[in-house]
Amino acid sequence: MLKFSIVIPAYNVAPFLRECLDSVLAQNYGGWECICVNDGSSDESGAILEEYASRDARFIVIHQENAGVSAARNAGLDRAKGEWICFLDGDDIWSPKLLDLCVAEIRKYHNADIIAFDICRFVAKNDLPWTWGQELAAESSVHDSSKQFNSKYGTSSFWGKIYRHSRIRDIAFKPYTVGEDQLFMMEAFLRCDTIVSIDVPLYGYRTRPGSAMNSAVTLRKTLDSMRYNYDELRLLQSSTKRIPSCVVRISVNWLVEQCFLQMNNLPKKDYGIAFDEWRRLLAVVRKFKKISVFQKMRITVFCNFPFERIAMILFGCPALLKQKGFHR
Repeated sequence: MLKFSIVIPAYNVAPFLRECLDSVLAQNYGGWECICVNDGSSDESGAILEEYASRDARFIVIHQENAGVSAARNAGLDRAKGEWICFLDGDDIWSPKLLDLCVAEIRKYHNADIIAFDICRFVAKNDLPWTWGQELAAESSVHDSSKQFNSKYGTSSFWGKIYRHSRIRDIAFKPYTVGEDQLFMMEAFLRCDTIVSIDVPLYGYRTRPGSAMNSAVTLRKTLDSMRYNYDELRLLQSSTKRIPSCVVRISVNWLVEQCFLQMNNLPKKDYGIAFDEWRRLLAVVRKFKKISVFQKMRITVFCNFPFERIAMILFGCPALLKQKGFHR
């Protein structure tokens, strides 16, 4: 029997945690272990996890001091014993058919490294398509990613994928407040050769104002955004696979333009710290071979003309135009 290791980081998600854990229990396929990491929650999350572990031995609970979602996921990965790794956040939900459909595709495509499926954003549970009382037709396709990075999946959402454990065994989440999941996923896709896609929503991603993705801009978040984008570019640069130019362009544009816009939302006392780090990373990125001449010219101009008004003209204006829908 195939065995899945499900890693669930939980930090102050008590109002949603039971729905999350119930969606795991609702799986028809029983070959799983669920490693739940209580990341120093101050609410009832830890007690809820212990309650489920006492009811079903497949739930394994780890309690740790608050260290962030990356540390929590890494702790879960260290304990994982399954052939396949699944990630589920403590406020999200799975379709009851998720593991059944994944098992069917794994048995059909024995060389699969990643199984990808659609996600559905929701606010209330009854917003999810599998609660509407109608059968969803699942179609699948296989993609060879052995020689070229697959931009369709490698730049998509972190949620909605499972990974063959042997392919990602030594990949760890970096301790960033943003982008840590995207970085992990990109490294996994650069290593993997065969991707199977299931064209049906199986992961319910809950949108809520208090989540990490919707928190305010801070100095740490801005620096982490820069560094994870730099790390993405470094991974693309070092890969032996063919990398589509659009993937490099998106990563460079984000580092150059979006990070600059974030800096302009920082308090004045923090701006200089972020600005210096940004210029340092750009100077390194400018030397990467897989970046186009045009992108290198933009970076070079900025690194040699450190005037804020010129920077806004060169980088801020294009970003603002994109936000307004006037570019690409």
